[in-house]
Amino acid sequence: MGSHWVINFDAELELAGDSLPKNATQFLQSYDLRKLPFIATGDTIAGLDKPKPGSIGKAFCPTPHALARLAREGVIAAAAPSVDVLRTVNHRAFCAKLGQTLEGAHFATDKAEVIKVIQSGSPYLLKRPLAMAGRASRSVSSETLCDQDHRWIEASLEGMMVCKSNLKWPSTSSFPSTDLSTRRVNTG
Repeated sequence: MGSHWVINFDAELELAGDSLPKNATQFLQSYDLRKLPFIATGDTIAGLDKPKPGSIGKAFCPTPHALARLAREGVIAAAAPSVDVLRTVNHRAFCAKLGQTLEGAHFATDKAEVIKVIQSGSPYLLKRPLAMAGRASRSVSSETLCDQDHRWIEASLEGMMVCKSNLKWPSTSSFPSTDLSTRRVNTG
């Protein structure tokens, strides 16, 4: 018996209370989702495949929207935590409380603290508290900090992760990434 997956890489939007993009399925169809490490041979993917009889419903992040999609497709979802638990464990504050593991990483909740870190060396990658899948991040440096950067920081003050942007991240060549020099999402 396999799994039927909802690949909701837009889960942080739902967890943050934002509306979900209408084109999320189109966006995902441009990638080879079967290469994701958690997709086993024989698993099916919502939007690409019909579920196989007896499949267990799973989601990248089992948000209410993802669970509702599984139900619409007639699949019984695996047990999932509440949306409050999902918000808590996906928020950067949770990771920060466990202890930062990225070199030079900081969790900041006020603008003065963020600016102090940025001015200590650069460049830095700022990530909003529920950012996933390469979204909701911004590259900044003390030399080029501008009004737009200040506005982005102010809009993110629920808490953010501040990381050195010269860190080497694992290769995810088939998925979008953020070009730190242009702040654009690369999809190829």
